[in-house]
Amino acid sequence: MSKPTLFNANVIDPTAAAALMEYVTAREALQSRLSGLYEDCLPVRAAWIYGSLGRGDGDDVSDVDTWLIISDEYVSGFEQQLVDLVGELG
Repeated sequence: MSKPTLFNANVIDPTAAAALMEYVTAREALQSRLSGLYEDCLPVRAAWIYGSLGRGDGDDVSDVDTWLIISDEYVSGFEQQLVDLVGELG
């Protein structure tokens, strides 16, 4: 099944299409940064994208849904570390 797109098929206004493409580009950059952050984060044992992007049927306005598995010994203090990680994303 091919990925549905909105800006190619349905958005006629070039300004709106450009804004949508900017969102898609920013989302892809976010996914890349998330991957790097999670790989370097000791408490994170596993991470994956779920939802429409994880299933492969997302479109150009889909958000990034992530699921994290945290080592038991880090759970109690991970909330602040997660806030800090998100802050690093900008």
